[in-house]
Amino acid sequence: MPKNVIVLDEMDVQIGFTYPKRAKGLMKSGRAVYVGGEDAQPQKIRLLTSPVPPSSQQEEKKMSHVINLNAREFQFDESCIGREGQRLFITDFLGNNIEIFEIGRKDSSERTQIKRDVVLEQNTDYVFRFAMTGGLDATGDAVSMFSIVPRVSAKEPSEEFALADWDKRTNYALNQSRFQPVCSKDSPNGLLRVYEIPFQTGDCTIFRFVFTAMYTATAFMPAYNLRQYASLPDISMAAWQEREKALHPVSTESEKTAHKAMIDFTGAQLTQDAYNKAMEFASKGMSIDFTGAIITPNQN
Repeated sequence: MPKNVIVLDEMDVQIGFTYPKRAKGLMKSGRAVYVGGEDAQPQKIRLLTSPVPPSSQQEEKKMSHVINLNAREFQFDESCIGREGQRLFITDFLGNNIEIFEIGRKDSSERTQIKRDVVLEQNTDYVFRFAMTGGLDATGDAVSMFSIVPRVSAKEPSEEFALADWDKRTNYALNQSRFQPVCSKDSPNGLLRVYEIPFQTGDCTIFRFVFTAMYTATAFMPAYNLRQYASLPDISMAAWQEREKALHPVSTESEKTAHKAMIDFTGAQLTQDAYNKAMEFASKGMSIDFTGAIITPNQN
């Protein structure tokens, strides 16, 4: 019998192959879970650092169509002028060296986005998992968002992105308590949250994942199984922001900036000339929200 079952570590990195019988043994002992279901071809299992009690294995199977963030698979969105960010390796709270994608800057009003196109199965439930730090501040000016865009106009991921598809996106605000993470912890690198974004593909097979940051620096990274975060103290986003306000009082000038009038271009489609004009107002102190805006070439 060949070793034809792919073995992944907890970060979904392939580390080898094993026999089907051995894979079933690892499943029964709670030391591994199937990725994509037991009937998927090729079969894949994810090894677990800590064994899972048998009663918890059914919960793992319900989330079999899980897509874990891999920083290497994302790239900057060329539709954005902002290019604040980089991929880099850090040592996390467990002492592991992990690759993250850090985007945005606290004092930058330019929107930075990273994207990844994926091909998925029709009429299938998926969960996109990732962890993040940053993405919010004490004043509430920060913008951090995750978007899922069904590319219904595309037959291949390599096709030019259609603006009409952008209007069909679903946004998840990562800097507001209205959309809660499944895990929120006080870590040495700041407020750490884990998100599990459920979505259904319907008749579409090509999707774009987009992360957005403005007025903030935020780092996106793979997420561990939730029990791996048990050593970190719990803290909510609201509690973290209140603590930050107490530790770093907002200056008078910052308060004026936070409460000045704002021009809202959220989701708007702007020509390059219109964008340049808006940036002139921004340079004079006007607050402008370009979240999800599309900048297009001028029409001759």
